[in-house]
Amino acid sequence: MKLGEKMNFDYSIYYKIFHREDKEYFEQMVRAYTWLERYIPKKEAKILDVGCGFGFAIYALKKLGYKNVRGIDIAPEMVKVGKKLGLEIELVEDSIAYLSNFPENFDVILAFDVLEHVPKDKQLDFVRALYNALKRPGTLILTTPNANARFACRYRYSDWTHTISFTEHSITFLLKNAGFEQIKINETGFTWKNPIRLLIRKFVRFWHRIEAISEFGWEGLKIPLSLNLLVIAWKL
Repeated sequence: MKLGEKMNFDYSIYYKIFHREDKEYFEQMVRAYTWLERYIPKKEAKILDVGCGFGFAIYALKKLGYKNVRGIDIAPEMVKVGKKLGLEIELVEDSIAYLSNFPENFDVILAFDVLEHVPKDKQLDFVRALYNALKRPGTLILTTPNANARFACRYRYSDWTHTISFTEHSITFLLKNAGFEQIKINETGFTWKNPIRLLIRKFVRFWHRIEAISEFGWEGLKIPLSLNLLVIAWKL
């Protein structure tokens, strides 16, 4: 699907495999976004969530005291869910065109699990549009599938609309070509608290790290191994 085309399928069919749309679930999701306070210290920051889906991040940020948060999405079924809860979400056909109407307008732009849906020949234009819509200084916070992960292939192909996965190198290449001057890449954390699962994950991740070192030398210590990359990029 190209940017600017109307969606001719219901993306929420896939989304609802993993998420519910009732208010109780939205409340439960607030905890999953508290980490954003680390990167957005000002509660009055002007924040845009691009590809906001049901609006979980918008709902969470509102609950955390942020006063100026809104979102856009190209999927009508997704937008309807957020609007039912009174969230400020707009349905758009072309995200690049929308962003071009707001030059240097936002303090922070979120793009969670969005880039992998954008056709590769449009990705640079899309990220440049994100850059141009940010104030100076401004912050882009995004997540995207990590091609280094052990289950990267499953994660890449579980969603029919995915077009790509990224490594820390390819996402840095894209963001720097779009104009971002400073980039930080982290592994995504765990949102669940089951101690047994955490212990198993740490044990398995240790051996994956050893494998990375065996293949890439000491560079393997730096390779992110989580299913998603968490990327913070700054317009200075």
